[in-house]
Amino acid sequence: MDAGDALFSTFVLTKETEPESKLKAEAIAYGFRKFGVDVLNVGGFDLAKGYGYLRQLADSLNLPYISANLIDATTGELVFPAYKIIEKGGLRVGVIGLTDLLPPTAEDLKSKDIIDSGIQLIKELKPQTDIIVILVNVERAQVENITNAFADADYIFTSRSTYRTRPGTNQLAEGPLVYASGNQGKYLTRVDLTILKPDSAVVDISRIQARLNVINRRLESLQKRDPEKSLEEIYANKPNLLKTIARYRKDKTTLEKELKAATNRSVFTSVALSKKIKDEPEMLAYVDSVLVECEKVKPKKSRVFKSFNTKRNKKTVKLPPIE
Repeated sequence: MDAGDALFSTFVLTKETEPESKLKAEAIAYGFRKFGVDVLNVGGFDLAKGYGYLRQLADSLNLPYISANLIDATTGELVFPAYKIIEKGGLRVGVIGLTDLLPPTAEDLKSKDIIDSGIQLIKELKPQTDIIVILVNVERAQVENITNAFADADYIFTSRSTYRTRPGTNQLAEGPLVYASGNQGKYLTRVDLTILKPDSAVVDISRIQARLNVINRRLESLQKRDPEKSLEEIYANKPNLLKTIARYRKDKTTLEKELKAATNRSVFTSVALSKKIKDEPEMLAYVDSVLVECEKVKPKKSRVFKSFNTKRNKKTVKLPPIE
């Protein structure tokens, strides 16, 4: 899934930047089709070249865009499906798309209130689905309002905010689990969901596991001083440290009980898309080809000579046609 703002990094394209920006947007769109995507929310930046361009791109590549509150300014009709129901792993996941950041370039569109639109669709999808996911394109300051309004949703994934959720982040005891992946596509948000009792609550164990990992690492570090002795023996002359050790052990016991009691589990992971992750050769070659084309269309004063014909990419990859 993508929560929005995937195609462009701004809502205004200048005459100088448009050719390069469009090449990159089309490459990203082609990438989504190539590796597969279940649903894409329309973000404000995705409309930087206007609704007509996004519609052309979506139709030519058969991309599953959704938006529950963007309407045609003339007809008042939704311009994309409001939601999509995905069936996987025996679960029916209802995904709703919303944006509060309609750019001035989208003159032929209007936006309905995201709160009203979201609440209405949550009520509609609740009887039809097992899990409700909201993909929402908003500024960070609006996230709390969104979370409170969509209390009956299970997950909220946000875009536009530069904030990134960490696995140890505290989530609300009740209401949806809320995640942000930062900007520039540097991180992938992954959620592993295990449902053993459909009628029981889902518990986010990410924070529990993160805290347990910290406690275990600290206890192991303290133990390294003398693996043959107990911690009480090693630090017998350090009463304050012994109090800390006792607190660690108490917290560990409590957290392990919470973990054991969590029948239905949700585990959040923030995956850094770093050099440690191997590139798929064909896709990498295609991206390098796009970058070569981008250099060609840049204004002369901003061109920087770069060689993309590296050892990893010796073949020429033709750009896919965008009809």
